[in-house]
Amino acid sequence: MYKCKLKGNQALKQKAIIALATCASMKRTITYKELGSRLGIHHRNVRIVLLEVSKWCIDSNRPILSSLVVSGKGSDVGLPKRGLQSDVRMLLDDELDDFNFYDEQLECYFYQW
Repeated sequence: MYKCKLKGNQALKQKAIIALATCASMKRTITYKELGSRLGIHHRNVRIVLLEVSKWCIDSNRPILSSLVVSGKGSDVGLPKRGLQSDVRMLLDDELDDFNFYDEQLECYFYQW
């Protein structure tokens, strides 16, 4: 794992977008640990990168790729983490009161990345 600036790191964001778009095309989710490993960062720092990815998706009117990232252990296995859900809802600025990560996952799966 390497140390680098995470917030605003365009290369890391692009690498995450590619990894997540690949997962979407395969119609699968990915854990924080798996994505962290692919990005070369600790899984606890993945949320910072996902916030950047979410901003990009929202700004470019694409499905939110970060919805594909799920917990790999504990009582939330296979579910999006609540903190990321809150972050995305904040970015949407209450545009979607009924925003649902599972619906967003389906949007990702069928979008032409």
